[in-house]
Amino acid sequence: MSVVTIHVGMPKCATTTIQKFLGDRDDWLAQHGYVYEKHPDDHTEGQGNAAFLAELSLSSTPDKAVDHLRYFLRSNSNVLLSSEMLFGLGRGKGFAPILEEIEHQGYDVHVIAYLKRQDLWIESDYKQHVKDGNLWVSDFRQLLGKRESKKTLDYHWTLSNWANQVGSENLSVVPLNPSQPGKYAVERFLELMGVPMPESSLDVERQNVSPSAGMIEAARHLKKHLIREGEGPDDIVRMLRHFFSSEIGATPTDHDREILSPQDRRRLVERYSESNSRLAQTFLRGVDPFDDLDLESHNQSWVEPSQKALEILSAMAAGPLKQQSAQRASEVARQSPSMLGKIGAMLRR
Repeated sequence: MSVVTIHVGMPKCATTTIQKFLGDRDDWLAQHGYVYEKHPDDHTEGQGNAAFLAELSLSSTPDKAVDHLRYFLRSNSNVLLSSEMLFGLGRGKGFAPILEEIEHQGYDVHVIAYLKRQDLWIESDYKQHVKDGNLWVSDFRQLLGKRESKKTLDYHWTLSNWANQVGSENLSVVPLNPSQPGKYAVERFLELMGVPMPESSLDVERQNVSPSAGMIEAARHLKKHLIREGEGPDDIVRMLRHFFSSEIGATPTDHDREILSPQDRRRLVERYSESNSRLAQTFLRGVDPFDDLDLESHNQSWVEPSQKALEILSAMAAGPLKQQSAQRASEVARQSPSMLGKIGAMLRR
């Protein structure tokens, strides 16, 4: 029986890297019995091939979602669907119509979910919120509180919801750790699909490399300023990309990317230790999912991100953005003295 493999994320867990690999090798995948394609009506970019399917499901339009799904199920081949937006269907009843249609068409289902240790994931989640063209300008603790209120970081609870829908035997959980080689996420994905490794070397380029904590905090205040000035989402994203591409100073080390203080990191990891232990017993045959927390190697010289942000914004005012030729960049750069004064005052509070 053919299988529909559904890669649901979670977000910020090598999802884009896996999707880039799949998209670049769709012909190679077809040779091994898997179809990875986009629906003709799906005009999303860089979000996998199931983002529109997830959007329809999350917007409570199950009939449209099922119609959209049928396009992928029109052959007898194994099917690959991938979108981190699908992860949200683990709670509630949004996934039920999709599952029913897959089974009705005579396919088996296999759900693959990737995880990161809670402290590492929430830092990545926060950075993405700042980088996106949405209206999120609140600080890190507010996002952490929002995620905890939704039980997003309780991985055993979250994955149990998926298991209740598709069955534990049809759910594969993949923990990601910094100690793993860079190719691990893709290699494990292929292994779970039962597809042999490419004969050529597995060339996997990392996507969405994380900026430093200081750059993110500086960008949050720039974003706040741009929203107040009435800039639209597209212009905000363009300016933030420009800001990150003209990063002040050397490439950040791993520790420079940390938002959590060592003390807060320890408290967060301890808070979810029981959930992670249950996750190991239920889904990972008793194997601990994540690397132990080693605070000695975790940024002993940690500096509050807002302090780093002020240094970056001050350096920006000295000229790097003013040297850029883009007209929109120049307009923002001309505003920088007053803007930086306001932002600096906020950072010093």
